Amino acid sequence: MAALSSVALLACAGSAFAGPSDPKMSPLSGVQAHVDPATGQLRQPSAAEMKAYVEAIRKAFAARVAQRTSSQVVVHADGSRSLALGADTLNVWVATLGPDGSLSQTCVEGAGAAAQGAPVLEVK
Repeated sequence: MAALSSVALLACAGSAFAGPSDPKMSPLSGVQAHVDPATGQLRQPSAAEMKAYVEAIRKAFAARVAQRTSSQVVVHADGSRSLALGADTLNVWVATLGPDGSLSQTCVEGAGAAAQGAPVLEVK
């Protein structure tokens, strides 16, 4: 898991995990970067590192899906379906005014993350 901590995935949607189960045929949406722990430089992850990373993401996503689908699906008279989701499913945009008057913004998942604040990811 320590090797995975140096890999970053920047995405605000779970749709990246839909599709074929073969990672070679199903690239993840979003931006990925791997930092070499020895040099601190960006590099291409090895096949083993990428496989471990993809598997960890799939397990985390599957756990979230299982938790959400355990709720009761309501089928309405017109055939449509609905499901009550909790606050952990919210995708929240947070804007913060800095001491110098600058505006920082980020996207976080879950009401708890929005309440705690989150670091802003910047492109430099």
